[in-house]
Amino acid sequence: MKIKINNKEYSAKIGETILDVCKREGINIPTLCAYKNLKREAVCRMCLVEVNKSDRLVTSCSFKVCAGLEVVTESERIQKARKVSLELLFADHAGKCVKCRKNRRCELQNLAEKNKIDNFHFIPRKDEIGSADELALIRDNRSRLVFEDDNKVITRTTEYCISCRRCINVCPTHEFGLSRRAADMIVGTPYGNELDCIFCGACVLACPTGALTDHGDIEKIQGELDDLNKLAVAIVDESALDGIAGEIGSLSNEDGRAMAIGYLRELGFERVFNLSFGLKKWIEAAKEKMENRKRPIISDYCPSISIYVKKYFPSLADNLLGVPAPDNIMARHIKNEYADREKINPEDIVAVSISACLAKRKTKGRYLDYVASPGQIGRMVRAKKIDKAEEGKFDQLSKDDAHADMHSMNRKGGVSRALSSEISDAKAATGIEDARRILEDMDKGNGGYDFVDLMVCDGGCENK
Repeated sequence: MKIKINNKEYSAKIGETILDVCKREGINIPTLCAYKNLKREAVCRMCLVEVNKSDRLVTSCSFKVCAGLEVVTESERIQKARKVSLELLFADHAGKCVKCRKNRRCELQNLAEKNKIDNFHFIPRKDEIGSADELALIRDNRSRLVFEDDNKVITRTTEYCISCRRCINVCPTHEFGLSRRAADMIVGTPYGNELDCIFCGACVLACPTGALTDHGDIEKIQGELDDLNKLAVAIVDESALDGIAGEIGSLSNEDGRAMAIGYLRELGFERVFNLSFGLKKWIEAAKEKMENRKRPIISDYCPSISIYVKKYFPSLADNLLGVPAPDNIMARHIKNEYADREKINPEDIVAVSISACLAKRKTKGRYLDYVASPGQIGRMVRAKKIDKAEEGKFDQLSKDDAHADMHSMNRKGGVSRALSSEISDAKAATGIEDARRILEDMDKGNGGYDFVDLMVCDGGCENK
């Protein structure tokens, strides 16, 4: 069918929303609650538009297209309504951005700046608070805050939450939900318990504000990098380089990746290795272990799958391959053979894995000191005010270090392809739903697979 948007004609399909069509055609409509292909909640009210089918403004993320539809995406009426919605959402955030981990990387902050939100009509000024009731209301608002920083993987605070519900809809194991009612409503975990999930990090990626962030060891890592008596070693998952390049404003291409390595060196990393050596050793160890393993074997290359199996399918835990992650293998090699070869005290080496996979923090071995995300690297670069860096190259861990195809390993079926000589019948899947169905079949004694290659993230690690 044909519809009109801003007096121009566009093709649309039955079932699409106005926002779907606008995104496809490059027409900008701000939104905070709509995210990828998740359920459209229509709660942020930022995507309001005018249509000829209603006298009221409608949410473009939920309004389905129809024959004869005419849409206006920008008008004085729309702008006024969006600005009121934005001021309401930003009311709890004003003045807190400097201490927020998402500062300068926050979707709400970006919209507030773009729309010049500088007069906060919904925030009581100190000299305007004139009654005990108003003071009690402020105390009540503070009493409902949930702050969880003991979790070593994900930090959670309702102080920055705008109840967009992205985390509720994106979580593959349904860890989040709405608690309480009306003005007391917050997004939280069942019974307010500490978040205990498979730590795939989907919620952190989806969160538009600083309500959900990866737990920061930034101060500790930076302290180690600044210690002249320490040899700081970065073990880099190459798929994280694009994220680092984006954090520092470079293009996500080969030049951006080389620049990202340069920024790691500027931060104080004296050695920067990619995962090639670790992947090679992981494949060797996996092939050796498969010779005497119970079949079918479940690959634990994806750390979230390892956590998921142990938590939800404990009867299959013995089927996990049981090979340490490549960065853990590398950290052990660096603090043993490499340290001995270079005549370095292992206690003076600090090994940091650079990866977008948050679950690696949960499964980190004793030789690996820290796991840092691209976002954390970006925050460290901004904190140190590093404006430029030379393009860098990876160091070589050993002379016979054969390059392993990391990008292939991080995609669907990559592990089973790497181990194909040891496997007669493999089943590969990405995404929690497909993984769950395969594991349920295995738990019932069905399937007949020799090797199961599963990854939690849809499409594999490359899509993080």
